Amino acid sequence: MKFTQDLVITELQASVKKLICEIESPKAIHLVPIPSSRKARVRRGFDFISQITNVLAKRLNMENDSMRFVARPMLSITKKVIDQSGLSETKRNANLFGAFEVVKPFRPTSAIIIIDDVITTGSTLREAVRALKERNLTVLGAATACASQRRLLIR
Repeated sequence: MKFTQDLVITELQASVKKLICEIESPKAIHLVPIPSSRKARVRRGFDFISQITNVLAKRLNMENDSMRFVARPMLSITKKVIDQSGLSETKRNANLFGAFEVVKPFRPTSAIIIIDDVITTGSTLREAVRALKERNLTVLGAATACASQRRLLIR
């Protein structure tokens, strides 16, 4: 498990570094993990995405003096979402619509990068962006460690 976690963090680190090279980055960036379901947390015994986001923020801060990264769990799950494996993109979008909300008040000036381990259709990231933008928060982009083999425009 430790090897898998290190591999995911290394790939996320590369994704974040690539993203901030392509944009005019603010001095502080909040790394917002996609929330895990209660069932997933119980099955694993911990919240995988939150844990790797915390380590990711520490690693990015060690190698970057001009910018501060803060792991910030801002999203919560608001409705029951069914297992997405086997669902089409349209069904995934419908399944996830309205599934996230911002849990705490944050200043709209906070710059955000959403963190997830894998992207399949983009439905989860799309819903996270919707929830954050609904609160007038600035989403710079998203970083994932890997992508499924579906045809996606990914850079």
